[in-house]
Parts: sequence; C-alpha cells; structure tokens
Amino acid sequence: MVALCIRLLGILLDVYRGDSRWSHLIFPSGMMLICAIYASGTQIQSQARLLVACVELLLVFIAIKSFTRNTNNKFIFPEQIILEKAEAFFPPRTARILATELVVIVSIFSGIRRSYPRDIQHATRFGYTDNAILRWIPLILVFCSPVDIGLTHLALRALHTNAAKWTLLILFADIYTIIWIFGILEAMRQRPHYITENKLVVFRGPYKRAEIDLAQILSVEVVETPSKRSIPGAEKMTLKGVPTVQIQLNRPIHLVRWLKIDPTPISTFLVAADQPRALHEAVMASKKSLSCDIK
Repeated sequence: MVALCIRLLGILLDVYRGDSRWSHLIFPSGMMLICAIYASGTQIQSQARLLVACVELLLVFIAIKSFTRNTNNKFIFPEQIILEKAEAFFPPRTARILATELVVIVSIFSGIRRSYPRDIQHATRFGYTDNAILRWIPLILVFCSPVDIGLTHLALRALHTNAAKWTLLILFADIYTIIWIFGILEAMRQRPHYITENKLVVFRGPYKRAEIDLAQILSVEVVETPSKRSIPGAEKMTLKGVPTVQIQLNRPIHLVRWLKIDPTPISTFLVAADQPRALHEAVMASKKSLSCDIK
C-alpha cells in the first residue's frame, strides 16, 4: 500500500509539473490504492465512501448513456459529453482524465455494437490497431497471471502474512488491466482516421485528435523504417508494430490532447496506419480533387 501511495504521489507531481505522459495512470492507480486500503483493513468514513461511490456510479451511468445516444452527433465523441458532466464534480484536469478513462472502460462493452458519428460513417476510414503489439498484451497477461498469483500467494504465506486479501487484490489488478487494454483497443477502433469534405482527421484513441485541412498538407510520406531518433517538433501519434505515415503541413495547427486544445502548434505529424499506402493515396487524391474544385 505504501508503494502504491508513493506511485500515485509521483504521478500527481508529474501532472502538476505539466508532464502528461503519466497522467493516464492516475485513475488505475487510484483504483489500486482504494483496493489496497480495503485489503489492509483500514477503515474509511462511511459518508465519504458513500459520496465517492455515488459520484463514480453517476459518471459511469453518464458514460454508458453517452455511447447509446451519441451515434448521430456531428464531431462529438462520448468523452466530450462525459467531460461536461465530470467538470461539475472535479477540477478540469482531473475531469479530463476521468472522462477518457471511463470511455476506455466502457468501450469494451460498446464494441459489440460498434458505431461511429455520422461524419465517420460516410467517410473513408483507416484503422491503426490491427498490427499493434498492444493487441497481444492481454493474451500474455492471461498466461502469466496464474504464475504471478501463485508465486505471490506462496511468498506471502511464507512471510506469515494474510495472503488471501493480497492474492485477491492481484487477481483484481490483472483482470482490470486486461479489461483496460481491451478498452483502449476498442476505443481506438471506434476512432479511425477519416477523410471527409475538405479535412483529414487523425486520432490516437481518445487521447489525441487533429483536424487537418487538406489545403494545409504539404506532403505525405510512408515511413518505411521509422528512425529511433525523434523528429524535432513532430507529434507522435504512432503505435508499436504499426506502420507510420508522416504528414507535413505548410503551417502549424493545434491538436486536441486529453480533451483540451494544446497550446503548442504542430506542423509535422507521425500517424499510425494499418494501410499506410492506402491512406497516402486517399489523402493525395482528396487533395487533388479539392484543388480541382477550387479552380
């Protein structure tokens, strides 16, 4: 429990300093901390526990409703609806993190009835998860969890510690991690890159989104062998194992990061795509068609 507290405190400090790389771990870490407190037998005030439970259930209900009623809205995704409600209970940054995490968890259940906003339904879509290494992590966890749980149980029994509670905690953590990763994958599948009218919209799940005018695109290149060195000023929207497309703009734009417009303008995007050649050809064809229409 002490280790979980230190981990959560470190993540909060990173977020306070403006480092958002670890901010998506706050919600899972908070869940783990609550479970650890229960496992250790520490008592929590019943009023506070009831209030937190009511707020969480309310936000989960809002998340589920946003998936069922949002299929025909224009350029609106569930996380945007949840964010509006969550900001009534939490500070803006916490509300954004909570909204994206709820979307990730609920996405696994909404995947059975996959749907897109109207603009995406009638647009050319390009996925970016079919070749991702992330797809194999749940399978690895399924095979590793019994060993992990068994070794932990034996070690705690040897130390004459209450092994049952901590074994249950580890089991819950493994199940939650598997669900969380499946949720991320499903959230990414529900947010493919797409071309509509005069725009190219690219995503990295619910965490990043950029709307690029086709007229602003200077060049589109398929990156055959991605360099280990980062391109200065480039925004990485890539996934391990997925081919990359580099999009260069003639003037920088602002992307949406964690449901907030990022103040730093970006002119180069590295985008993951399962079919990079098809995305390249579609962008160039749409750009050419737009130029002909202008003439």
